[in-house]
Amino acid sequence: MTNEIFVGLLVRAIDGDSEAMSLILQEYDPLFRRLATAESGLDEDCYQYIRLRAFEMTRRFRIPPEKIF
Repeated sequence: MTNEIFVGLLVRAIDGDSEAMSLILQEYDPLFRRLATAESGLDEDCYQYIRLRAFEMTRRFRIPPEKIF
């Protein structure tokens, strides 16, 4: 995914677009899974917590207008 596409998705997700948010979460899913995996395997509670926090923090994120391409 290019920077321009990601920024567009991010702006849409911040504005409440659920499809854009879903695409961002899909993009980062491998990272979330890796972070939630321990020696015993994937910790589902940790995985869901990471996804929830990513969702919450994305909605709070603000991009200064001069930083948008």
